[in-house]
Amino acid sequence: MTLRADGEVCCHSSFGTALARAGPRYFEVELLSGGVQQLGWVRLEGFQSSEQQGDGVGDDLHSWAMDGCRGCCWHQGEAVPYGPMEGEGWQKGDVVGCAVRYSE
Repeated sequence: MTLRADGEVCCHSSFGTALARAGPRYFEVELLSGGVQQLGWVRLEGFQSSEQQGDGVGDDLHSWAMDGCRGCCWHQGEAVPYGPMEGEGWQKGDVVGCAVRYSE
């Protein structure tokens, strides 16, 4: 992952991360491939990821994610359906936005 001076985050790994402070925050991601991808937010205090086990954003108590391929929201490793069925969701080239407002 690369965080450029203009604030753009470039990531080509399984678990790209950028730090955000308290307040309203928003980011957009252009999907470079199709398939399962979870995008969202984590709290730094206590968040644990494991690329070997496939655990990332949405898979623990300290993170929340949207999964447009499977049409689910994720938190604590549990999925809650919200929208399109598999195969009708995010595709390569889609631009996905994610917003949050939080306080420390």
